[in-house]
Amino acid sequence: MDQIAGRWDLGVATIDYRPKTYQNWDRGRLRDLAPLDYAETKFYRSTWVGFFRQFILPEIADRITLNAPVRVVDRAGVTLADGRRYDADQVLVTVQLSVLQRGDIQFPAPLTDELQDIRFGQGFKLFLKFRERFYPDLLITGPLAHFMADDWDETTYFDAAFGKGSSDHLLGLFAAGKLPSRSKKAILGDVMAQLDRIYAGAATEFLLDAYVQNWTNEPHIWGSYSMENDADRDIADMLQPIDGRIFFAGEALGGADQATVQGAAFSGMTAAEQMGRV
Repeated sequence: MDQIAGRWDLGVATIDYRPKTYQNWDRGRLRDLAPLDYAETKFYRSTWVGFFRQFILPEIADRITLNAPVRVVDRAGVTLADGRRYDADQVLVTVQLSVLQRGDIQFPAPLTDELQDIRFGQGFKLFLKFRERFYPDLLITGPLAHFMADDWDETTYFDAAFGKGSSDHLLGLFAAGKLPSRSKKAILGDVMAQLDRIYAGAATEFLLDAYVQNWTNEPHIWGSYSMENDADRDIADMLQPIDGRIFFAGEALGGADQATVQGAAFSGMTAAEQMGRV
């Protein structure tokens, strides 16, 4: 991984993701929108999972213990749910905020009740493969103002193959916010019914395959991302290191990149630097 002109060359191709065609479905009406000022960088032939598998996992694979939920973190190490003990001079806790809010892990002293004032959204991700494309680069459902306000409660479909040189027709949906807890089958049924209403049955006609990941029902995840903070303190102040031995990282501590994978990675790097200075 080399640094070129002040930017990191990660050794993996990326694209400048700028959707060109937009539509909005609201109150039974579908309308075309002018392109919005929205852009981000995406992987060309990879995902975040693929990136970590390629660049991070090879260096640490032999030190990862799977299927080992932690129940106690203290100043001398961790205790697993099955009773196994791992002693350590320092511990970096990177679990979801939802796990901390639920009290699934015991610490030397109870964590602040202010963590309950941070909204941790529900969430699911869905991908649909179609025989033909009938949708725009970006489809926003519900009031457009919700999307522009970035209030987490909008539902946005996106062309998952956009800019990636693929001949497949893949439509993605990431939904987060105040969502009911539903089975994968129910989620798929609701989404297909909505798309059929919008596009006169095209979703059912052209569907080839579907994949649903309901993060809300996944143990050790219980939702999507940290969202609004109604507490009087920033979350970074709530999760300060404990006695120079227990440190915290994760998307909730991602600062300007909160609620993103890169935010989680950056927070881990920051925490590692803190640990090295103690």
